[in-house]
Amino acid sequence: MPVGIHYCGGEKIKREISFAILPKPDDQWDARVTINGRIYKAMTAYSFFGKEKPPRGFVVALLGEDRSELLVFREANKDWLEFGDYTYRKCD
Repeated sequence: MPVGIHYCGGEKIKREISFAILPKPDDQWDARVTINGRIYKAMTAYSFFGKEKPPRGFVVALLGEDRSELLVFREANKDWLEFGDYTYRKCD
């Protein structure tokens, strides 16, 4: 799980994004997503694509309490995150 990684990029909308999955959450909000320093509650979804086969490298979807969706990927030691129409790559 690529936790603790900072993601940067976004072409027209520049953001720095990171997330943490809580080991013992108090409710369904089992993750925290930080976007440009602001923290949001999120829940994890490992079967986000229903009966469809997930895309290569898919790790987890982070579903924000603000209805945002972030898709986390890892393949061949490359980490990236998709948020909206933009891709954010590891910037650590």
